[in-house]
Formats: sequence, C-alpha cells, structure tokens
Amino acid sequence: MVSNSKLWKWVAGLKPVYVIAVFSLLVLLAVFFTLQLRFSYDYEDFFPENDPDLAFYDAFRQQFEPDDNFLLVGMQPENGLFDAKFLTSMDSATNAVGRIEGAERAYSVTNFRYFVKLPFGFIDYPAVHPDDSSRFESDSLRLAADVRVVGKLVSEDFSTVVILIKTNDSLSQQKAKSFVADVRAAMHDAGIKDYHLLGKANFEVELVEIQKKEFLIYAMLSIVLVTIVTFLMFRKIWCVVLSVLTVAISLILFTGILGGLRIEQNVMSTLYPIVIIIIGISDAVHFIGKYITELRKNNNRKVALFRTLSDIGFATWLTAVTSAIGFLTMLTSNVPPIKDFGLYSALGVLVVYAVVLFFISPVLTLFRLDQLDAKTDGEDKKWTAFINAIYTLGIRRKRRILIIMSAAMLIFIYGVTQISTNIHLEAGMPKGAQVTTDFHFFEEHFNGFRPLEIAAEAKGKHLITEPAIIRDVEKVETYASSFDLVNGLQGMTMPYKSMHRAYNGDIASYYRLPENDSILYGYQKLIDKYATREMHALISSDKKAGRISGFLSDVGTDSIRMFQTDLKKFIEEKTDTSAVKFTITGTGVIFDKNTQYLRKNIISGVLLAFLCIGIVMAYLFRDWRMVIISIIPNILPLIVCAGIMGLLGIELDAPTSIIFGISYGIAVDDTIHFLSKFRIERQKGYPLEIALQNTFQETGKAVFTMSAILFFGFMILMLSSTSVTFNIGLLTGVTLFTAIWPDVFLIPILLRMMKTKL
Repeated sequence: MVSNSKLWKWVAGLKPVYVIAVFSLLVLLAVFFTLQLRFSYDYEDFFPENDPDLAFYDAFRQQFEPDDNFLLVGMQPENGLFDAKFLTSMDSATNAVGRIEGAERAYSVTNFRYFVKLPFGFIDYPAVHPDDSSRFESDSLRLAADVRVVGKLVSEDFSTVVILIKTNDSLSQQKAKSFVADVRAAMHDAGIKDYHLLGKANFEVELVEIQKKEFLIYAMLSIVLVTIVTFLMFRKIWCVVLSVLTVAISLILFTGILGGLRIEQNVMSTLYPIVIIIIGISDAVHFIGKYITELRKNNNRKVALFRTLSDIGFATWLTAVTSAIGFLTMLTSNVPPIKDFGLYSALGVLVVYAVVLFFISPVLTLFRLDQLDAKTDGEDKKWTAFINAIYTLGIRRKRRILIIMSAAMLIFIYGVTQISTNIHLEAGMPKGAQVTTDFHFFEEHFNGFRPLEIAAEAKGKHLITEPAIIRDVEKVETYASSFDLVNGLQGMTMPYKSMHRAYNGDIASYYRLPENDSILYGYQKLIDKYATREMHALISSDKKAGRISGFLSDVGTDSIRMFQTDLKKFIEEKTDTSAVKFTITGTGVIFDKNTQYLRKNIISGVLLAFLCIGIVMAYLFRDWRMVIISIIPNILPLIVCAGIMGLLGIELDAPTSIIFGISYGIAVDDTIHFLSKFRIERQKGYPLEIALQNTFQETGKAVFTMSAILFFGFMILMLSSTSVTFNIGLLTGVTLFTAIWPDVFLIPILLRMMKTKL
C-alpha cells in the first residue's frame, strides 16, 4: 500500500470544484458522442472466426449468391388460395414488391408459369388464372402435383401461400429498414392486411428496435435499483445522489467512448448498462461506506478520504482488474460479438473505477458527516448480530457446512453432465414479439426456413454438367429430401427436369431426368440459350460447381448434425467421389458450428481467468496458499451456474456462454475485499481468529449487500423478451448470489486449515 500513498494523497488533495468542472466537460462531450451510437443486428456476426467451413462458404456464395438473401411474405387466406379476390390482390402485391428498391425479383403462384415445347418453339401459360374461376380446380390439381411449388410457394394443404422476394446481397441496416417498410406498404396497398414476414432483413430490423428499447429500459431500471438500494443502505439523500452520479457518469462516459470510436452496438450491447451500473454501485457503496466510517473516527475530511483510499483503494483497484480479466477471457471465443463484449465490458469496468477514484472520492469531501451518516445504530446492531451469527456458525457447524456444500456440489455436477448444446433458433427469439409469431407461422406451415446448402464440385477435368455427375447430384437431392426435417429442396437438376417436362407435354410425371445422356446434352444447349439467369444461381459460370438449396426445420443442432452425418455417409457410399465432391454448407451449418467451439472456449476462458487472477493474488499476498484459498470458493459458483443450466434444460449457446466469464470476474471481487481486509488485520499483529472476526465485522455487511445488489441487478435482465437475455440475467444473478456463501463459510475454514501466517 505504501507505494500507492502518493497517489492517494494526490487524489485526496484534489479540489472538488475543479474535478466537477472537468467531469462536466467530459460528460457533455460524451453525450455528444453517445448520440452517435449505432445499433445493428447481423446474425452472421456470430459465425466463428478463422473457420475452414466459413472460408468455404464465403467462396461458395461468391460463385452463386447467399442463401439468406430472401424475404418471405406468408398469408393464410380466409377462403382458401383459390379465391378470385385474394389471387388478384396477391398478384398485385407480387408485382409491387418486385419493383421495390432492394428486391431483385419476386415469386408467387400468380406469376409462376408452365412451359410446353411445341414444334415451332416454347409457349408458356400461367399456373393460376385469377380472372377465370372455372379453371381453379384444374389449376389446383396441377399445382398440387408440382414439387417446384408445393412446400415452397404454397403449403402442402394449400391453406397457406407465400410471396418469395429475392433481395440484394448488400442491404445495409438502414436500407433493410426502408425495404421492409416498403414491402408492408405494398401489401397494404394491395388490400392484404393479415400476413407474416420471414427473412434476414425483417429479422435484423425487428431485433435492432428491441435492442434500442431494452438498452434504455435496462439503464433506467438499473438507476432506479441504485436509488432504492443506496437509500436503504445509507438513508441519506446525498449518498443516493452520489451513487446515482457514479453510475450515470460512468455509463455516459462509456457510451461516449463507444460512440466516439464508432463501434456499432449488437445484440450483446443490451447488457452494457447492467454491467456498468452494477459494478459502479458496488465501487461507490464501498467508498462511501468506508468514508463514513473514517469520518466518524476523524472529522477531518481530507484525512478521512486519505485513510479510505489507503484502506480500500488498492483492493477496489484489484477488484476492477479481476473483473476486467473475467471479461477479457471472452477474447478466447471464436465469436466476434462475444469478443467485443468482453473487451468493451473490461474497458467499462476501468471507466467505473476512474470515475469513483477521480470524481466521487474528491467530491465526498464536500459533505459533512451528518449529511452522509444516518446514524442508524439499531440497524447497525442488527447487522452486527447477523454477521456474528454467520461467523459463529462457521466455527460450530463446520462439518455440517462442508457436508451440505459437498452434497449440493454433487447435485450441480450431475446438472453439468446434462447441459445441452442442441440449440434451437426459437430459443433466441423475443417472446411475444411479432417477429417470433411470424417465425412460428412459417415453422408450422412450411416446416421451417433454416437455410441448407449442398455444394457440388466437379474434380479434375470433369464438369458439373456431365450426365453422370448430374445423376449423382440427383441421388443426393433425393436422399436429402427423404428426411422429415428437410423441405423446399431443389438444385441444379431442376432446369433439366423442367425441360424434360416441357418436352413431354408439361405432364407432371415427366419432372425427372431423362434416362438418355444424349437428351441431357441437348437440354443443356437449350438451357444455356434460354435460362442463363436461372442457371447462374445453380451452376457456376465455369461449370465446375453446382448447388442444392433447401430449408431445415428448427429441430435443434444435434438432430441437424445427425442428418449431416447420414448424408455424408450416403454421399461416400453412393456417389462417384473421384468425379464430384459434395460439401454441406450454408449460413445455418456455419452458425451451428459455434456449438463445437463453446465448451472449448468456456474451459480455456475460465482456466485463463484462474491463471491471471491467481497471478494477481500471488503478487498481492506472496503466499501460494492464499492463491488456492482465493480460487477454490469461486470455482463452486461456476459449477452451480453450469448445473442449473443442465437441470433447467437451458441450452448452452454463444451468448449464454458469457455467463461464466461475467460470474467469475465479478464473484472474485468479494473474495478480494475479504482477503485484503484479512491481510490488513494480520499486518496489524492480530492472531488469525481475531483478524477473521474483525474482517467479518468490517466487510460482512458490504459482502451481503453487494451480493443482493448483484442478484437483483442481473435479475432485471429477466424482464427481457428474449430467452437468451432472460437466461443470462437468471443464471448470472443466481451464480453471484451463490458466491457469497463460499466467501463467508469456506474461506474462513480454509484459512484455519492452512493456518496461514499472512
């Protein structure tokens, strides 16, 4: 502590009026940059970095087009699809949305056309005839027999129909918002009011709006929590004001830094207010409480502040460092938004400490003891009695405490074994939101729209258009389509099958590949001549690669992985792997790969936190036993967290994985405060038991109140409409509340067992 005495003297000597002036200017500047904050949501941000499958998919979509550049408009007409008024409205809407800026083309049953080869050339005719109800029955029968339509543009029971809009690859956040608004306007103008949207553009627009809303709500609710907690603790309005100022200034400066650096906020950003405000109130309460204690001993405000800084300044700095380390362990993740969250949260922790040290500390000297101290002697006595009871219980019931903790750990360890990474897209959807209702609509009526891509690459001198390879592609299409979770599958064989059907009187049973290879070659020439646009989306310009595209139900990543395994085995056994290579790819497959990295990232991140914080504790205490004592109590809350996930069936996805870094980084704070105070008491010459008693009395109230603050602070996240944020709030809150019991029961037991001479 001596090495820091110059800093503490300098801070204690700062003139409050100058400090207020400097921070006022900083806050004004930060407000300006905060207003520049931009929010975005792109689920591709959650793709794992430096992944070979991602590199393959990036190259694949350069050849063709992304598999998520679509917007679906789903409708369930009251009188069924074949209603003249509805068909006319849908045809009008299809034409209108196809002309919107950002749309490349739009498809529906009203602009779907059939082709027939006649001696003098091809003729086409519409699939449906809105203006001729006498043809509705024949139109219906023809559509029902067409695999190009059923399950893609109309549901199998014909109760639901969609308009499929192909969108530009480069729709920005702002353009996507405008595009979705224009689609809604076109539907309204066409007289269609009841419809559902599904697609990347709509998904991102809706979630950004939820982000902005929750960011503000959490910030306001957290400040309300700070107000209530500090008033209950200190019963003085100035203590409340100082605490609120701490968190408000910290949050504004933090968001100002993000805005100034032009860092876009993503789905993880809604957690920033909670993290900043909770850590801010923790530091503020420690400083204010200690300052009041020192002011009671010595009415000289400068001396009281210096003693406060000397006693807890370094310990609070250590808690900031360890919290930052907990967040920085997220840099081991392969997912960019999680890495960014860890990095910027660590920055936020340091901003909070700077505000408490350089603003709140000097400003405290403006207040007299009676302005800060409510002198609640009765309440202090209750706290003293409660803390003494906890201390005594740890001595008298040591064996019982260890048995209870061991039994609880066995239960939670069992829970750890039940953790599932069978992730469903629905789990990340906001409850009660229209975007979730729309998702369920398509999942129910079209068996899901989770993109699936299968790339086919001709090897060596082979071309993908060779008859033998085309037939192998058809084998893969047919086998993949046999799985219940696969729907809407079509690929590079479609133009050949369509051509064969057209050459045979447009009879549905001829939608297949011809048996004669020479006929296939003939079709190839016609396709190259008449269907170049369609072929470009299915076969590369050099004819070395082709694609099979479809959708998957939201059955969970484990089921999807089993499907991929079966399909790969079929490809290996039933296709000529010397001539063609098949690769399962697409945004859905890449996104699912995150689950393969999660356990590795969590383990490496937590081990890194143990190592870094262990080094900090070794430097502080210079005793390896104290390193062990500081780490063991903080392993238990992590086991509790993981155990609760398994027991409650909460899926371990990318956002939820941050809980462990947050929990460990913050949970270790109370351990540091406890051990730091214990160290000071031992340095005063007190024997171990007296030092423990004094430590309990000095830090006990702060430990329990901070745990309550952390618990309720993170519980605010349970108000979120998204399951991911809800789970983070629940698990982190419970974990941090759980962390108090090893601190007050296990640490004293370990100190007595190791008989440290610290």
